[in-house]
Amino acid sequence: MLILDSLPGGVTAAALFQAAQANGTSSCGRVTKFIDQAQRLGGLSIPPGSEHWARRRLIVRPEFSDPIIEHNRAWIVGAARVIPELRVHVDRFNDRTWLVRCTMMTMTLTVSFQHLFSAPELPMALFATRDGGISIFCDLFSRQAADRPRLLESTPLSRNGLAQRNNVSRTQIQRLLADGEAAGLLTCTRDRLDFTPRMSEDAERHFALGFHINQLAMTIVAEHDQART
Repeated sequence: MLILDSLPGGVTAAALFQAAQANGTSSCGRVTKFIDQAQRLGGLSIPPGSEHWARRRLIVRPEFSDPIIEHNRAWIVGAARVIPELRVHVDRFNDRTWLVRCTMMTMTLTVSFQHLFSAPELPMALFATRDGGISIFCDLFSRQAADRPRLLESTPLSRNGLAQRNNVSRTQIQRLLADGEAAGLLTCTRDRLDFTPRMSEDAERHFALGFHINQLAMTIVAEHDQART
């Protein structure tokens, strides 16, 4: 949505359908559901007009874009903590224009390497390919003990709490946990979830890749600025 909106012609539902089909991220039905939900949440509107609604330029509001830009800022700050070379950009971490450019570049690279983030055979696909999945993952991740030996180890589990905090149904939570257990990625008791080493190792790969993508984005933006001057 934001990548297309940053282009001169803007974003239309038809363009979103085409992009989703081309990169294999979702079906047309899921795109329509996404557009409907974005409208309900106030982040998107479809202007009136004589053209079919799918061909009208969508109005993307800050309510939609700002959380995504802030989310990418968190990744940038995290990347700078583990990649010292990136600290040269620290004075720009609150520069919105720069952040928007880095976010667009990060998302473009992420779409280009989508198979590295959410291919069905990857353990992280358990979360990455579901509605609300990454939010659920981050919820579980952040409730672990700070002094654990692995990136993913063990976390308290409340199925009702997990569903309520992440705006999903308990049925969705149950299905995710059942699929994770069936795939050998986690085990659950009534109030505890344990991740397997395989799940932890793929989460490490996922985070390392995310930091690297952000490093590439910042480097490309910096080189573009240098070329202009």
